[in-house]
Amino acid sequence: MELVWKIVYAFLIPGLELFIFFKVDGIVLTLERVFKAFLFKILLAVVFVMISYIVGNNYLSYFVEPLYGIGLSFLFLRGLPKKLLLFYGLFPMILVNLFYRGVSYFVLPFLEQGQVYDDHSFIWLFIKIFICFISLAFLKWLDYDFTSLRREILDKDFQKSLTKINWIMGAYYLVMQSLSYFEYVQGVQSTTIRHLILVFYLLFFMGVVKRLDTYLKEKLQGKLNQEQDLRYKDMERYSLHIEELYKEVRSFRHDYTNLLTSLRLGIEEEDMGQVKEVYDSVLKDSVQKLRDNKYDLGRLVNVRDRALKSLLAGKFLKAREKDIVFNVEVPEEIQVESMSLLDFLTIVSILCDNAIEASAEASQPHVSIAFIKNGAQETFIIENSIKEEGIDVSEIFSFGVSSKGEDRGVGLYTVMKIVESYPNASLNTTCQDQVFRQVLAVHLLSTSD
Repeated sequence: MELVWKIVYAFLIPGLELFIFFKVDGIVLTLERVFKAFLFKILLAVVFVMISYIVGNNYLSYFVEPLYGIGLSFLFLRGLPKKLLLFYGLFPMILVNLFYRGVSYFVLPFLEQGQVYDDHSFIWLFIKIFICFISLAFLKWLDYDFTSLRREILDKDFQKSLTKINWIMGAYYLVMQSLSYFEYVQGVQSTTIRHLILVFYLLFFMGVVKRLDTYLKEKLQGKLNQEQDLRYKDMERYSLHIEELYKEVRSFRHDYTNLLTSLRLGIEEEDMGQVKEVYDSVLKDSVQKLRDNKYDLGRLVNVRDRALKSLLAGKFLKAREKDIVFNVEVPEEIQVESMSLLDFLTIVSILCDNAIEASAEASQPHVSIAFIKNGAQETFIIENSIKEEGIDVSEIFSFGVSSKGEDRGVGLYTVMKIVESYPNASLNTTCQDQVFRQVLAVHLLSTSD
């Protein structure tokens, strides 16, 4: 029986805490990740036992919990900015710790129960399970997506705020665990101080959640407003361009009627000189004029999403203003169905901007896009010329990696984070013979999925 109890103690509580960590940070639970997490916890425990043995006290062992969270964050979320890694490491651990201390300091005394010091007692196990469920219920009640932070380009002011939040969360563990050590090991009473600190941090914790939620909502609303303004302007430019094309076609139709009359008269009179003159002076050049890729814009009529149509039209006209050949292929009517339209617009906008910017430096600037639907798969393809012979595509999606200078390298990072949030999406990137090509493939999810 004792062996069974030890097994439950060794796996159930850490498993629940690990589940909360994965839930908060939006990490998909897999057997491999759970195994790595448990292995890391064992290794960390061994290291701290050795340190405690060497220094002669167990003070540092009071900080295993936050270091474990930070370690898991660096293990499973590497590639994110360090500020976010620290936040994702400390936040779920503090969430559980706050509820645990809240129950221990206030609920148990109210129920006329003292604090439970025996880590292997049934009451302690019940309390820990109860705390885990409270934490999950709290997250459910918040209905807050903590993973959205990693998909945003955080402004400098919020990065400073995030740094302060991390310092305050770190200070919480430093102060509370130190006071606990001095009381339980050294006999220095600190109960009242710890109660006051806990109340302060509970209020602070709620404020942090509110701050994050407000920031992301404002960021989203600002992005929506900006995108709406851009789409409106792009649609205006698109309409004007279509009007110009219509005027050209109507003028050509009028001229073409006169040309056919001249050709008919020349043929009836068997005057081949007149026929040749008409062809050489007008028809021969008109063929080249009709091949101008500016007429490709009319192919966007097959794009049913107005926002996407205006976005692509804006990028088309932006490229032409820079003397970049911009080809469009939308062979059949299509509408975005397999991904959030906002996420799809974000990806397409970033890829198009990067393509136009890179192509502008090439000797033969050109950008080609295609939007194709094949059965249950939607495919967006974009390729562009570049000045280099080739680019190492293995690192271009990392945060801050760019050859364009400082404050760059966030676009493709954002793209990859969005793609990773869709299990039915993939992005394939290749670069060969001065052509950079990206293929976004998204499978339609059936109702059974």
